[in-house]
Amino acid sequence: MPFSDDVAGTADAAGPSWCASVAMLEAGGYEVVRRDTSRREHEVSVETTIDRIAVDLANWLAARAD
Repeated sequence: MPFSDDVAGTADAAGPSWCASVAMLEAGGYEVVRRDTSRREHEVSVETTIDRIAVDLANWLAARAD
């Protein structure tokens, strides 16, 4: 995923299997996108707390560390 002005960060796997991104929203908060094609997952959520985003993404990434 390429960076743009409104993307706070992205995480891409070595292969095309999964990725996650966090984007700041104009109205406030953050849009969190998680995609894992090998598990047929595509989740989009809006969060307001960076701490919650960090914990959720850390757990999500750890589940893919197999």
